[in-house]
Amino acid sequence: MIVKVCGINDSRQLKHLASSSVDMIGLNFYNKSKRYVVADNLAHVDIKEKQLIGVFVNESIEKISQLHDVYNFSYIQCHGHESVEQCKKIQDIQKIIKVFSISEVQDFEDTNEYEFADLFLFDTKTKAYGGSGRKFDWSLIEAYRGHVPFLLAGGISCKDIEVIRDVNHPQFYGIDINSKFEIRPGYKNLSEVELFTKEIKTIL
Repeated sequence: MIVKVCGINDSRQLKHLASSSVDMIGLNFYNKSKRYVVADNLAHVDIKEKQLIGVFVNESIEKISQLHDVYNFSYIQCHGHESVEQCKKIQDIQKIIKVFSISEVQDFEDTNEYEFADLFLFDTKTKAYGGSGRKFDWSLIEAYRGHVPFLLAGGISCKDIEVIRDVNHPQFYGIDINSKFEIRPGYKNLSEVELFTKEIKTIL
């Protein structure tokens, strides 16, 4: 079970997470986000063996490429309305995570033409691009019949371990945690993150 913590914009927290039990760390480069990372502000932090994810929303190929050169992302997360053509160009730079906003079964149909992606992420449909702290109905994922592994996101907290354990899908790869572990936007309760991560890894 992969655990990804997203929305880190503090160098001390990033350094701490580099030695934690999480697998992926997401840095948000969407300038309208409360968790926005400015350019190369965190590039000096040694993240050891962790997978660093660059999160972008409808960003230009040029900017994504520039920041990838600085951070050497393990994945580039396409969190906006990026077209198939845009995603394929981004995938030429690095592996991609394509995000889909879910509120009904029909939303999974949008994944069909993106089956070339390396990972999907299913989040709650809102007017914003993630970080809502709200869950969608996880029973809907039974309708997903694709072959791309996926991460679940949206309002996940320490109270959800039993619910996550009951998710039974062959492509369920991991979870993405964010706002429910925050003290303030971009700044996590690291002890809760570590407790949650260790506990969920023991049961799954």
